[in-house]
Amino acid sequence: GYVWRDQRWMRESRYEATGRFLLDPFRQSRYGLSIGGGAGLTNSDGLFGDPNSIGVRQQRWRPYLATFLDLELRKSAGLTPALQVGFGSGFRAGVVVRSATNRWR
Repeated sequence: GYVWRDQRWMRESRYEATGRFLLDPFRQSRYGLSIGGGAGLTNSDGLFGDPNSIGVRQQRWRPYLATFLDLELRKSAGLTPALQVGFGSGFRAGVVVRSATNRWR
């Protein structure tokens, strides 16, 4: 992805391992809430340093913790959309689309 800092866009990488806990796994209510978290690595800090003598910026990888909250909406056409907000190397907000079954979320 890309990150905006110091008046410029830079390309960054993130790698995460997360898990989530469903509060309504059997679809008993219209909306499903889940909470999750995990750990990740990012190289965004090293991208904004001064370049070396040949013009290359050195990557510095750093670990971070991530937490998030999902609100799953109604199942439609075999898919379950969800809205996600959280923190993990900064604020995050997104839309998630998961496959859906009739038995559980």
